[in-house]
Amino acid sequence: MMINYSHQIATVKAKAPRLNFSVAPVPQISMTSTAVNYANYWAPTVSKQSKNAQEAWKFLIYLSSNQGATSYLNASNRPTARRDLIPLQQNDTFLGPFATQSLSARSWYQVDNLAIESLLAEMIDDINYGRASIRDALRATESKVNVLMRK
Repeated sequence: MMINYSHQIATVKAKAPRLNFSVAPVPQISMTSTAVNYANYWAPTVSKQSKNAQEAWKFLIYLSSNQGATSYLNASNRPTARRDLIPLQQNDTFLGPFATQSLSARSWYQVDNLAIESLLAEMIDDINYGRASIRDALRATESKVNVLMRK
């Protein structure tokens, strides 16, 4: 089992083209509590120095519309962030779980997302290779993330 983001589907397919795999919603600790999933998104913007700022903003406004988002999603094969477009993807084998989980996705500010990703990967390796217990690995990673976030 792997917990990852939708954009990693293409990577898995490229690295293991004969791998028969599927995508499922992230398991939850309790079926009685509110589901919590993790968001991964990009926030497009326009630079103040842009020579064509007005046109760029018009383009971003179009991309956020129903028609523009549908066009982008079809071309990029990414899950929607728009509630009204979830029905278009909810039955898709690979994108459906991501699209429906967007309703319960949460995010947190990361001062350096690559460093955080590296710390989490290191923690998983420490547990898998027996270098640390789950509790110790979690505490050590929490401490490192806290130090990083204070910078």
